[in-house]
Amino acid sequence: NSAREALGFIATKFGPRSTQWVAEIRGTRGTPQPLEWDVVVFDDRSPRLLHRFRAERGGATDMGRDRQFYPDYAPAGYFSANQIGVDSVAAFAIAEGEARKAKMAFDSCNYFLRVRDFSTEPIWRLDLIDVRRSVVGKIYLSANSGAVLRTIWIYRDQRSQRDGEPLIIDSSAPTQRSLHTGITGGETTSRPPDPLAGTGIV
Repeated sequence: NSAREALGFIATKFGPRSTQWVAEIRGTRGTPQPLEWDVVVFDDRSPRLLHRFRAERGGATDMGRDRQFYPDYAPAGYFSANQIGVDSVAAFAIAEGEARKAKMAFDSCNYFLRVRDFSTEPIWRLDLIDVRRSVVGKIYLSANSGAVLRTIWIYRDQRSQRDGEPLIIDSSAPTQRSLHTGITGGETTSRPPDPLAGTGIV
């Protein structure tokens, strides 16, 4: 299920007030969508102001008051479900397109949705994971418009540094070099689809 559907499952079971204001949404090992979503929401009835839910397989579970944020840490802010103009399905499609341009193969995707610091705009961060469970890319994009805000690529193959360190391309780096992957499009192939593992992502 998508992130928006996950919020719908929670609202259906626990009432619309339960998802009125969201602090963050997380989903891991998506192929392309994760099996479950963890959602932290604002709850002024809770001593710690936050509550956790989990949505999976068309249903939702109450995980109780959140203990990972207040009082030591504060969430970046809050957003409502109707602010999500770009759901996780569309966010993945954008990330897949960016990976194709960067000639980067990946196996699964971790999702993280929260607001941009000091604003109310929800921002997606998609972590692209390879078959060795290493992060090979991070993509930040607006959940309002779908605009790509930042990309980070980590090349550990033949494009890595001469000293063995990975080649890191960060679009926000002050002296960012141009993205030259060093291989042609014909050399970039996805792994054969594994019906037991997912959908054979790029």
